[in-house]
Amino acid sequence: MFKKIITTFIYAVILILCSMIILRCCANSDRSTLADLYPTPELMAAYADGEMEVLRLEENASEIAPDGYFIAYGFRYIPEARQLQATVRYNESNWEYLELPEGTAFDFYLCRNEDETTLRLPDLIVEEEKSLYRYAKLVWNEVDIGEDNWQIYMDRQDGQYSIAPLRYVEQEYRPYKLSGGEKGQLRGKN
Repeated sequence: MFKKIITTFIYAVILILCSMIILRCCANSDRSTLADLYPTPELMAAYADGEMEVLRLEENASEIAPDGYFIAYGFRYIPEARQLQATVRYNESNWEYLELPEGTAFDFYLCRNEDETTLRLPDLIVEEEKSLYRYAKLVWNEVDIGEDNWQIYMDRQDGQYSIAPLRYVEQEYRPYKLSGGEKGQLRGKN
């Protein structure tokens, strides 16, 4: 009887640990938070006639910055508005790793061809928290993507940048259609 209780307890612990690992993996792979277009005035003006081209990459340029501090995803470029939108996600543990006070704001910059003279802060930042992660929708206006590689730089506030590729020249675009919710937002509806 005692052996059966111990065996059941061990199996329950293993099941709980496996479930926690699976949930953590699912949370880590979430690329849906702040992935939709954010309805800025420039975007709404470009969509005034109900038609608008949106360029979306076939796949993300990378899964995570090489040093692991953040990821960049959700590349959307609207040629008519000359606007680029992307989302970054970072773990709240970054403050501990970098020995910064909790809640210290990180600055994110758009960079062309890894040329630090082109670093540019976003024109708009929309933030959201979810579980252990912080998300930021970054919007840059007056951008011409051209035939360039693009990166997002995170100022780690220790004199260093963490860099995540956002777009490589070789990457293909795929058709992107606005969802019903996005269309409603772009028309100014809730």
